Amino acid sequence: MARRALLSRLRLAPLLRDHHLRRFLSAATPPPDESPSDAPTPPSNSRLFVAGLSWSTDERSLMDAFSSFGTVTEDGVPSRCSTKRGEGHGRHERAQPRELFGKMPARDVVSCSSAIYRHARSGSYHEAVALFIGMMRAGVCPNSFTLVGVLLAVAGLGDSLLAECIHGWAIKSLLESNIFVATALVDAYSKSGCPMKALTVFGEIRDPNSVSWNAVISGFVHNNLFEEALLMFKRFCCYFGPVCNAITMVSVAKAYAGCDDIRMCKSAHAYSVKIGLDLNISVTNSILGMYLSFGDLEIGREIFRKIAVCDVVTWTMMMNFLLEKACAGEVIRAFVQMRSNGIVPDRVAMVSLVQACALLGDGRRGKSVHNQMIVRGFGSELPAVNSLIMMYSKCDDLSSARVLFDGTREKSLVSWTAMVSGYVGSGKPLEGMQLFGKMRREDMFAIDAVTLVSLLVGCYEIAKFELCVQLHGYIYKSGLCLYRIVLNTLMAVYGKCGYVSLARKVFDEMIPRDVVSWNTMILSYGINGQGDQAIALFDAMAESGEERDSVTYLNALLACSHSGLVDAGLTIFRKMITEKLINPCQEHIGCLVDMLARAGRLDKAAEVVSLTHKEGENAWMALMGGGHLHSDMELTKVAAEKVLKMNSFDYGHVVLLSNAYASAGKYSAAESIRSCYSKLTKKKTLGLSSIEVMPPST
Repeated sequence: MARRALLSRLRLAPLLRDHHLRRFLSAATPPPDESPSDAPTPPSNSRLFVAGLSWSTDERSLMDAFSSFGTVTEDGVPSRCSTKRGEGHGRHERAQPRELFGKMPARDVVSCSSAIYRHARSGSYHEAVALFIGMMRAGVCPNSFTLVGVLLAVAGLGDSLLAECIHGWAIKSLLESNIFVATALVDAYSKSGCPMKALTVFGEIRDPNSVSWNAVISGFVHNNLFEEALLMFKRFCCYFGPVCNAITMVSVAKAYAGCDDIRMCKSAHAYSVKIGLDLNISVTNSILGMYLSFGDLEIGREIFRKIAVCDVVTWTMMMNFLLEKACAGEVIRAFVQMRSNGIVPDRVAMVSLVQACALLGDGRRGKSVHNQMIVRGFGSELPAVNSLIMMYSKCDDLSSARVLFDGTREKSLVSWTAMVSGYVGSGKPLEGMQLFGKMRREDMFAIDAVTLVSLLVGCYEIAKFELCVQLHGYIYKSGLCLYRIVLNTLMAVYGKCGYVSLARKVFDEMIPRDVVSWNTMILSYGINGQGDQAIALFDAMAESGEERDSVTYLNALLACSHSGLVDAGLTIFRKMITEKLINPCQEHIGCLVDMLARAGRLDKAAEVVSLTHKEGENAWMALMGGGHLHSDMELTKVAAEKVLKMNSFDYGHVVLLSNAYASAGKYSAAESIRSCYSKLTKKKTLGLSSIEVMPPST
């Protein structure tokens, strides 16, 4: 409702005030430079201040605009604290207001304003607010520059209540009409999630400049009000004429990308070329990001090739996009080309390269990238360390990952999650669970959705029902039940543990569901031998309007195979081909053969296998198992010859064939099979069993 009211207000509101509307209607000439007669007298250095706040092509935000003003203050006196940074005002310290204020050598409005701005500019938002509170308690009256500095800090904190307090002080001090204070208020309200209040303040500005317009446009974009941002941009163009402003175009490009309309994005691109901003690197990057947001690989490549001037941000954006499309090899080639163009990579580019090595499973190249990160000084930064841990884990080098993990002093939740998921993904879920227990003992982190999924996958691997129940309780207690991926994984674990009723309860409580939810529940029914319920859910999925994919049909076929519902399985397979036009893969063929072979229809199963060619791997394995199940030694032998010639066979297939010979009384042949293929295979993987040891009842 608030969004509709805001959009309606923008469309029906006049162009600010009446004299602005008259100026626009009569405006063959640009607005005059002189201020209205009733405007307050500008300060002595207003030209410098206006020059500093006017947006240049290199500036990114209101904070950068205030930085251009430098240390020139409202009363024209250079700041006495402009060259030295006060001790003890680091980003991570939380000193009290009186302590911060007491450490200042000079305690007048000039030095306080400069110190507040410097802290806000460096990201020490709490310290900037603490200094403002300290000067207020000491009786130092703030001026407009002070308010602009503290509002920059408020915008960084995103504190709407604090923004209202500063707004009230500005009204009390008769500073709300100051264009710089008002613009800073617009920015603070927007960054605090209050776009309606930002629009109200903007409407009260007597003569807004381009900075004020940019603040409200970027504020709408920050709050995902893309249509409203574009409407304000059109009004901006009506007021000022064609906008040759890089900062405006950056915000407009984000707004067009948020509207998800490729034609509108092309018009924005054409407009930036028309006004001569196509060579501005900031605008170019925003245009590239606008096209990449549509996820079209070919369009992204085409736009990237046409960019004349690229910086490290441009290359990094393209590398991250290629990572999303799983084009790891192309990421590495892009990095090499970037280096050949003389561009020095930053931390983000190096992390992208590490992730590409992880996708490729190339541990050797990953180690060389690790060395380069250390040489360039990124090796100790936590985001880089976390990406390296994940890379080593995916490359089956858990020892290197653990050494890196143990050598990190300040671990984050991402660090723990990367190591836990590394153990789980490498087939060592028990070690992952133990590490999770250590995390809970040492660091009081609030588990997020990614950590929960990793833990649930570990529960799935070892069918750890008790821990799954505990995590289920935590999911609802922490509000993570809103994440579908968490509930989908929870359903899979319950199904693996044999508790289909609990999985169905989770499924029924999910709002909304996706195709993965339906597929997971059908699979849970299938692996527990409840084929009728799986088929009923399969039909209910079609009635709900959810589109069934190839995985849905595969899970339904598996359910029919485990429950002996051959006729229903054949009907589903036929519909998949004729109605959905899904080309069956080797998993579908293997499941169909397994279904026929389990039911004793070996001739039909052999006929299906004979029709397969290169994709018959799973089919021959299923036929081999079916022949052994129904004591058809001849068919088992033929299928075994095919299976044992495949590169993907394991020792389990040898054991199956050996058992088939042993069942037929051919013990010498069984022993010969085992001794022959044991030399060609690696050491047999030992089985692992675990049981829950319950404490004795008292």
